[in-house]
Amino acid sequence: MRKFGITEETRGSSNVSIPAPIKLSTPNELFKTGYEFPVCRLVAVTFNPAKPVKRAGVETTAHVLEFRFQDNKERQYTHIEWPLDPTSKNAAKEPDWQDSRIKHIWEETIGAEKLPKTGLGTSAKTEAEYFQLVAEGFNAVKTNVLNPKYKEGVVPEEGVAPIPQTVERVSYGQSFIYIKLTYNKTNLQMPLFPNFVQKAVVNGKQVAVEKLQIDLKYDSIEPSISTSNLPSAASGLASGLDATFGGSTSTDDLPEFLK
Repeated sequence: MRKFGITEETRGSSNVSIPAPIKLSTPNELFKTGYEFPVCRLVAVTFNPAKPVKRAGVETTAHVLEFRFQDNKERQYTHIEWPLDPTSKNAAKEPDWQDSRIKHIWEETIGAEKLPKTGLGTSAKTEAEYFQLVAEGFNAVKTNVLNPKYKEGVVPEEGVAPIPQTVERVSYGQSFIYIKLTYNKTNLQMPLFPNFVQKAVVNGKQVAVEKLQIDLKYDSIEPSISTSNLPSAASGLASGLDATFGGSTSTDDLPEFLK
């Protein structure tokens, strides 16, 4: 019998994804290897204790850690760290692989120098608690940015609080990064191992891609019915899970040279 009703989990409009790198006819100063990588920002890091998923066709939930990226055209990509599968043939290695991916994102969006001395998520007793502590750690690092509502010289009316010149925002959301997404058949994904993100702006200036590479032996930048030779960060980690990507968020305007 049909189950009636529309909920938050009901799929509606499809979000347009941040694209894969584009092969250039001629390399340039920014993209010396001949591939242009999209520029975006990490706009949200969230812990979801009960993400609706399907496992072997059965609806259930899973605790996940989500990293949502967005570019200046509001195209998005959500990278999900799933619960690890203890029955996987790589079960002994996958915790280190997962930690490496998370630290890589931290380093390129917040900075290695800002990693807490006690580490990130090191006090966790369970996987769900680990994901929660990681999300809290990312969102705890703040920076002051100019308040778009502030206008110099404007005197507020009597009894009205003045608009502050700066506002506090999460640090990772202020970093512009290059992102590497490749295809597994028709699905865009992050590679299983770093590097897949790199700072795009340093000291207010766009910098060349140095850390990201495309090897067509392993990296597919076009959708295909064939499976990539290299597993993704979502494969083999949560066997049978059917991921749903998407969501929306707003971002501040990009610098003129990135528009």
